[in-house]
Amino acid sequence: YSFFKNALTHDSFYALDNQGADITSFILELYNSKGEAAVYSYFLNHSGAVGFEEKTVSSSARSLEEAVTLNNYQYYTANGTYYGAKSWKTLLCGTYYYNTKTGLITRAPSPNLYLVEANFGTNFSPYLYPGNINSSISNQSSVTFFASYTMYADYKDEYSSGLGSLKISYGSHVHRFTAS
Repeated sequence: YSFFKNALTHDSFYALDNQGADITSFILELYNSKGEAAVYSYFLNHSGAVGFEEKTVSSSARSLEEAVTLNNYQYYTANGTYYGAKSWKTLLCGTYYYNTKTGLITRAPSPNLYLVEANFGTNFSPYLYPGNINSSISNQSSVTFFASYTMYADYKDEYSSGLGSLKISYGSHVHRFTAS
């Protein structure tokens, strides 16, 4: 719950369904009418994500180029093949550069994807397997950072020693955001 409350305090708050469609208005209405527990229940039953971004601008006095670094956090909930729904937080960190005289974006290296938090329980070892990670500039005025990944957890308990672990898939997901 605490990530949701934290995300709500940011102007850049957003919510996505399990297909990546924007459901921010719906989630805010649900929160305002029924509270945080109803939002959490919605994501447990339907999967999806909430998130926000933080922005840092750095420049050099001798350079005609400034760097803008964006940290976009996303909290995702999904059902696995066994052991019910689990939640985790990812960070997609992207940087783009723009010309200070023209304001046009000049370059945007591929972002970095991190698994920030995944408290699945004692017998679980969660991890993500990255897929396609890239950035694309549109008309030198905006940049989209994109990362696809599959979320897994290895499950092992005291009864399965010597048998190895059970690999549980929590599906393929996308973490993407656009900045301008």
